[in-house]
This record gives sequence, C-alpha cells and structure tokens, in this order.
Amino acid sequence: MERLPVAGGHLVITDESIHIDKSFRKAVKRCYQQSKIITGAWIVAVVIGGLGVIFNDPIIRPGIVLGAVGLALWFGIGFVINNVFRPHITTEKTIPRESVEMVVYQKSGRIRRPTLAIAYEKGGERKARNVSLSAPWLADEEPLKRILPVFRDAGIEINSATEMDGS
Repeated sequence: MERLPVAGGHLVITDESIHIDKSFRKAVKRCYQQSKIITGAWIVAVVIGGLGVIFNDPIIRPGIVLGAVGLALWFGIGFVINNVFRPHITTEKTIPRESVEMVVYQKSGRIRRPTLAIAYEKGGERKARNVSLSAPWLADEEPLKRILPVFRDAGIEINSATEMDGS
C-alpha cells in the first residue's frame, strides 16, 4: 500500500483499489505544512472578515459582500462547467484497480499545478478522476517525480497529456 501526498489529502494505491482521500481540513493542513506564510495570510483575512461582520464595520463591509458574491459566482460557474461541459469527470473516492485504463499527467506551468487524470471504465462508460498535486514551488520536490513511479510499479499505463495531444 502506497500513501502519496496530493493537494488536499492523500492518494492511496492498494492491490484492489486507488483511494483518493481529500478534504478541506486536509487541504488546510497540507498548505500549513508547505507554506506557513500563505496559511498565515488566509488566517488574517478570515479574522479581519469575521471582525468586520461582528462589528459591522462600514469600511470592511463592501469587501466582504464582494468577496461573498465572487465566491458564490466562482462555485456556481464551476458547478455548471463540471456538470454540463465535463460530465465524464467524477469525484469518486475509490476506483477499483482492474477498471483503471491509464493515468494521464500534466506538468505544472507558471501558475497551474501538476495534475493527474485517472482514466477508468465504469458501467460501460469511460470516466476520469482528476487529482491536483501540490504546487512545485510549495512542495519539497517535484510531485510528479514522486508519484509517477508508484503508478508505473503498480503496472498502470502512464501517458503525458502533451504527448497525447500531439504537441
């Protein structure tokens, strides 16, 4: 059994399944482990926003309202995109190993995190489970260098997204 750190939790590979164990609490914990400065900035922002709500401060109130509206739009647009335009993308936590066809990885860019897409078949349909890895500038080492050999050793086909696109 391999337990690998990913953004917001762990990816566990066993002989029977691949389990993605992610949560908001684990994401905050991973962020704290990787960058105490970013975590501190988030805590300060939440405290200032909370104090602005409690004391009804007219200076902070517009920022809180704009932040709440922006967050609602962000989640709403993300929900529509995921459910309408990408219905094959799943959020399953456990994927049986025998149904996994391949793992497609994409290296990180300047802003983008490295990602894995676990392609598998369920009920006659091809599905994919995306897993974001820790940003290389936050992690101690390149996350793909740590995770890809584990999939390769498990006998799962690995492909690069750029090679599959023909770029």
